[in-house]
Amino acid sequence: MWLTLLDKFPENFDKERLPDMPIKDAVKTLLNDKLEQELDKTFDPDGLMISIFFNIENENEILSKLDMIAPELMTDRNKQKKKYKTEVISRNYFAKHFQPTNIDIKKFQEHLPLPPSIPIITSIDSNFFHWSNSFCRGSI
Repeated sequence: MWLTLLDKFPENFDKERLPDMPIKDAVKTLLNDKLEQELDKTFDPDGLMISIFFNIENENEILSKLDMIAPELMTDRNKQKKKYKTEVISRNYFAKHFQPTNIDIKKFQEHLPLPPSIPIITSIDSNFFHWSNSFCRGSI
């Protein structure tokens, strides 16, 4: 979305500063508050980790397009140790490295739409919630 905002409203957004809060952080904030209310306990929101694994319909096609847009970023990612064996590219890696300062926006637009199309999720494998020494794991 950052790239779309820069493209449509260049005078209002900066290549250096993230314009919003990641969805994952918003969910953590909301979930933490709800759990505190339900359990009548206080949790440190920074202690909550959420991992959600999902597959999308045209994942390989999108990954090959990202490789055409910034091959050096995808090569670097493939060399890194992955947290989970099924992980190809994480939201965190994408957010940190596929920034307007690191890629050519015009080249990005040649391969992928801006704003991005909504992916068709084919499966959600599992979710993982972790607070310091307590954790709960399950499948959706």
